[in-house]
Amino acid sequence: MNIYWIVNAKKIKHIMLIVLVAFFTASLLFVERNQISVFSTSDGPQAFYKAEIDKKK
Repeated sequence: MNIYWIVNAKKIKHIMLIVLVAFFTASLLFVERNQISVFSTSDGPQAFYKAEIDKKK
């Protein structure tokens, strides 16, 4: 029984680009996590997560 795999090179390029960007981003966050003040303050994480806005009625 012969099985042939047909692979689209364009799809592989897109997937590899996404994987490389994700790896690069994760490595930057890992290396510089002590220098990012949002994630390492003495009071705990201080990320901006909520904003007060005026709702239109």
